[in-house]
Amino acid sequence: MSIDQSRLCFGNHPSSGISSTWHDYWTETVYEGGQHVLIKAELDVLPNFVKAGYILPHGTVKPNSAVKETKMTFHVYAELDGSTEYSLDEDDAKTFAYEDNHFAEININCSFSKNLIKIELNQESSGYTPDCTEY
Repeated sequence: MSIDQSRLCFGNHPSSGISSTWHDYWTETVYEGGQHVLIKAELDVLPNFVKAGYILPHGTVKPNSAVKETKMTFHVYAELDGSTEYSLDEDDAKTFAYEDNHFAEININCSFSKNLIKIELNQESSGYTPDCTEY
């Protein structure tokens, strides 16, 4: 039996009752759930699919974790209608101070409608100030 490793079968099984929209992380191509789609997968690119309604944080490329993050970007994979929320916790990445509530939390709430995406960021800090100055 020969296996073609350059392709990936993707989709939700129709009998599961799940029918969602999925986004190809690399190309932004949108796929409707509930179907099987054959996706070309190059050996140097890991196929990643993100469900509509998710929020992913992106930092800058750094050589190691000692370099402070000053800019954080949030990629919102919007739905046609609905809402989603995400919570990002940050600490000093050096100690166990987070166990004593020394961390910062950013809560992101998004609501989607046909012509509008509303994004709210609320930052709460209890003993730690994050290095990020730009969101």
